[in-house]
Amino acid sequence: MLKVKMKKLFKEIPKLPIGYLYFLFFVISYISVYVPYIQGMKINLGHDTYFHLNRIESLYNAISAGDYFPRIAHFFAFGMGYASSIFYSDIFLYPAALLRCVGFSLGLSYMYYMLLVTFLTFVVAYHSFHSISHSKQKSLFFAILYGLSSYRIADVVVRGALGEILALMVLPIALAGLIQIVRGNEKKFYVLSTGMASLFFSHTLSTLIFCLFIVGYLLLNIPILVKEKRRIVYLIYATLLTILMVIVNLLPTVEQLIFQKLNVQSDQIFDLQTSAASIVEYIQNAMLNKGFNNLGWLIIVAILFLLIRIKRITVQNKQLLLLGIVFFVLATDHFPHYLFHDTMFNTIQFPWRYFIIVTISITWVLADSLSVIFRNKRYQSFVVASCAVLFLLGSVIHFELVEGKKYKMEYNSFSKLDGYDLGVGKEYLPAGMNYQKTVNEISGIYTSSKDIKINDADRSYNMITFNYTANPPTTVTLPIIYYKGYVAEVTGSGKISKVEESKEFKGLSEVTVSGEGTVEFWYKGTIIQKVSFGVSLVTWISLAGYLINKRKIKYRTNNEL
Repeated sequence: MLKVKMKKLFKEIPKLPIGYLYFLFFVISYISVYVPYIQGMKINLGHDTYFHLNRIESLYNAISAGDYFPRIAHFFAFGMGYASSIFYSDIFLYPAALLRCVGFSLGLSYMYYMLLVTFLTFVVAYHSFHSISHSKQKSLFFAILYGLSSYRIADVVVRGALGEILALMVLPIALAGLIQIVRGNEKKFYVLSTGMASLFFSHTLSTLIFCLFIVGYLLLNIPILVKEKRRIVYLIYATLLTILMVIVNLLPTVEQLIFQKLNVQSDQIFDLQTSAASIVEYIQNAMLNKGFNNLGWLIIVAILFLLIRIKRITVQNKQLLLLGIVFFVLATDHFPHYLFHDTMFNTIQFPWRYFIIVTISITWVLADSLSVIFRNKRYQSFVVASCAVLFLLGSVIHFELVEGKKYKMEYNSFSKLDGYDLGVGKEYLPAGMNYQKTVNEISGIYTSSKDIKINDADRSYNMITFNYTANPPTTVTLPIIYYKGYVAEVTGSGKISKVEESKEFKGLSEVTVSGEGTVEFWYKGTIIQKVSFGVSLVTWISLAGYLINKRKIKYRTNNEL
């Protein structure tokens, strides 16, 4: 009787309308964020929560001031501004900022936003997997395994690592796009481009890590690429399209790094070797279901199980399994990370970031292989999958109950943010700037000279104005962090120099004025910023137009048939 019911239930899953699956995803999403973000109207304070809340509040302030695509986050550093919007795209923060615009508090906006991101993670995972497998059962299984994966939940609960959480949301698109090109559906190269661009806008470090994965995947598929050279051509197309899509952030980032030296180029506050742990430690964390670098018991068990049954899985899944294991080893201290301390790879900061690859690779293989492993016993694979999901959901709830109640604050508490938190690394401050000393000592326009009179100073969003009388020429330090794109003009009989980095307060902006007049100082931006924005905008609109037209042609063709 049970066997018959299981078979019937298994057969009914593909017939479920997509709306029912979305409702299921919403329910699971609500459960998975309830303890850290909803319970008691409090938010769990992760390692990076304040930084990302500051980003959202800064974007909200910019939109409210009519600056819809800001480059400088003027809310940061008590109003001194931080170039996080150049180096760390705000594109996926707009839903949270718009919630602020319609009147929700920052804490409440962030809660709804995290619920939305979690829901979309399930939806994206489902459709990405379905585009390759064309199986609703497998796609549903993958979406749940991936969305509830321990490493992603640890990001949500313990680390508050919004950039990585967003990266995990869009990562399945990039993987599906890569598989499509290499495995014969290369004309859909734009899927890989869309996934990679979304990944870049989410989290630059995750993009770098996935690029390493792409290299490994392509190396394993050299025979196919040599035989089907047109796929290499489409990989190049995908690369070029991706660059055009992200050039809005890519070129301004390069421009700033060339213009001045920043902390990210000079100070290494983390190194890979000391932040790595042993295989035993990672396995212990996974099996005990604890910690911020919790890979999860399911991944460990799945790796062992898949290795035992490796002869039954496809070549592609063997490749993904191998890459998952390789990146797991890369995350450990058994790998000689010290060899890369003075290279771009050190910007990854923590080797356990490689767990994003381990997570998506192993959950993908497990979802795609379960029915093969239990060949001719479809109901048995369904039972195993159901039990795995139930145990996984139980472990998620246990993890949240243990980790999610340690540091919590009420929603209203976040109305007093001052923008001080720039993230642990403060990577995008000018090199050599003593941030803490500067924000404590400088609260307004400063000059050490007695030969100048300043009055009627005013600050409106990113504009600073003041009247002055100076004789002889005098240097004025402005309470604004120095980046390329700031300009100053004077009206009246006086003269003013170009904006430069302060010699007295490293990292701030200064101008030299003489005579008498009114100074206006603001962030104008650069030509490269404007051109790159236009290029990316045209690229995205063109791609959308192409896909809409393609859909119309397909629709007309089907109707004619």
